[in-house]
Amino acid sequence: YSTLENILLNLAGTFAVGVAMVPCSCWPDAEAAISRVHGFVGVSFFLSMAAVCLFCAWDTINLLPDQKTRDAFNRRYRIIGTLLVASPAAALLVSYVLRQFDNYRFFVEAFGVWMFAAYWLIKSREFSITSAEKRAVRGQLENRKGRGVVPAPAGAAPRPAYHDDAVPVPTR
Repeated sequence: YSTLENILLNLAGTFAVGVAMVPCSCWPDAEAAISRVHGFVGVSFFLSMAAVCLFCAWDTINLLPDQKTRDAFNRRYRIIGTLLVASPAAALLVSYVLRQFDNYRFFVEAFGVWMFAAYWLIKSREFSITSAEKRAVRGQLENRKGRGVVPAPAGAAPRPAYHDDAVPVPTR
């Protein structure tokens, strides 16, 4: 719903493709350079998703019906964002510092993948409550700088993309 979110999600998607296309040479006699590339794109993927949770998820929270619900979703996004940062940090710790626990790296990375899945599950739940995607497609929402996504004024035509204080929410 924002330019920052769009950039971060595009980066995350690119990094996810990189993780899939650059195999991890995780055995001891393997070429180390390819493992570093795999590690870089993997960590970058998780950090991009963490940034979405920590800096962009609140954009649509104000469409939720009450403050208690908004606080609950905000708390969930903060926890998931923090865990998305912690997961690759733990994987790096296990890989390079605590080598005796190297066999647990897969489980640490899998935990991060599950946190990513939890984000999408919670975001999907939020959208099922707010109908944000449907409302955006109908031009009923706009992204106001500093306020996030808010209902567009009734009967108002979508504003141009470079208006002073608001831009229409991009349609998908």
